[in-house]
Amino acid sequence: MKQLTLYEARQIIDEVNQYIGIISQDYTLSYANDALLKFSGVHLEHIKHIPYWDLPWWESGLRHQNKIIFAIERAFFGETVRFDTTFSKYDGTLHEIDFIIKPLYKRNQIVAVIATGYNITDFVNTQKALTKYQRQLDAFFNSSSEGYFFYLTDFPIYLPEVIDRSYTEKVMSHQSLSFYNKKLEVILNRTVVLESSVFDILPTPNTVIYEEWTNMLKHGKATFDTTLKTENRSDMSFLPDLFKDADNESYDTSYFDPSLLHLRITLVAIFDESHAFEGNFAIVRDRTQEVRNMKRLEFLANKDPLTKIDNRRSFYAKAIQVLKVKAHERRPVTIGMIDIDFFKKVNDTYGHEAGDVVLYHFAQLIRKMLPEDDLVARYGGEEFVVLLHNDCEGAMATLETLRIAISDLEIPYQYQIITLTASFSIRQNTNFLYNIDTLIAEADFALYHSKHNGRNKTTRYCTLDQKEL
Repeated sequence: MKQLTLYEARQIIDEVNQYIGIISQDYTLSYANDALLKFSGVHLEHIKHIPYWDLPWWESGLRHQNKIIFAIERAFFGETVRFDTTFSKYDGTLHEIDFIIKPLYKRNQIVAVIATGYNITDFVNTQKALTKYQRQLDAFFNSSSEGYFFYLTDFPIYLPEVIDRSYTEKVMSHQSLSFYNKKLEVILNRTVVLESSVFDILPTPNTVIYEEWTNMLKHGKATFDTTLKTENRSDMSFLPDLFKDADNESYDTSYFDPSLLHLRITLVAIFDESHAFEGNFAIVRDRTQEVRNMKRLEFLANKDPLTKIDNRRSFYAKAIQVLKVKAHERRPVTIGMIDIDFFKKVNDTYGHEAGDVVLYHFAQLIRKMLPEDDLVARYGGEEFVVLLHNDCEGAMATLETLRIAISDLEIPYQYQIITLTASFSIRQNTNFLYNIDTLIAEADFALYHSKHNGRNKTTRYCTLDQKEL
């Protein structure tokens, strides 16, 4: 079969009645079709090679730019991203766009990203006609990836200028469920009954529903996120291996609850020709996979994937803030360093897989024995760092208890028991010093003395002889 040339492909794209842009690997625009260029009123040569989030049709704002950057990053990792956004036309009018970003492959490699937009402004502006053409729209609603339902009034209601909760409750008392699509039941995983109350549909506290309904009556539209606890989504097979423990026997759910269904709900008011309120429709979008991906990225950015505790970058960010606050309050904290003794022997004797198991259980014991507000992180290799909300004396007592517990720890591995000891050091923020690099360097220096003076002991930086310093 004859393959399309680049020229022929672009001719086809230019004839498509949607907005299409091609984003290069450096996140700049490399191509835009005729529909998008006519919409924005610019020439391709004037916007080519500009970062995609800086193009003229986007609304400005750092939050919006971050949203676009994050979506493009996900697309370059092989995901398809979809969300509603606002484009600004060349004449200054704003248009509602259903926006999709997906990867483009060549020989199984992602070489670019394609962004497509569908203008749904007319759909939003003609909400009052939706009930009249309900049957014609059934095919659309029932094939959609979102759940829809219409919550209509008994009669048109002229809204006052001031709308409070009591008035919202009155309006809602005249509304009832008139239509919903099959996808809504799939998302909620339960049966929906016509004429039922909105409180039976939306898994959200009543106060939130009243607040968002009031916003919708005031502004015509309201969007909010909510969660639903469901046993049917408790299967954790979707979680990547980084959420497994070192024995690969179970998943760690402390960082992400797999039984939660994450929903984004958009309420859109419907008005007749005289601007009387006739009800509204709601879009229920399942964001669970999106939240899972965000949690996964957050985990990779802040956690050590082997031990499941904070990594060095995350520890520094948190410790800097704690030290500044404690220095301002003139209250002590103590930095502690912990290093497993003779860890190389574990790897040499049992293998590196056994070493990974030891590191996991070692880290979990530290995290379990220290108070929740204390910071614990893997500093590198078999070395760990902690921040204790204690002075030197209190930290010494805490870490001595931990040191003894480590000596008593028995780690099963392939029908064998691995035991170990660890060396400790501490450095208090004397004179309320809050330079984290200095505190860690001096705690690390004290750890050197623990390692070279018998191991399995705790050394205070402040007790070292001046000649040693």
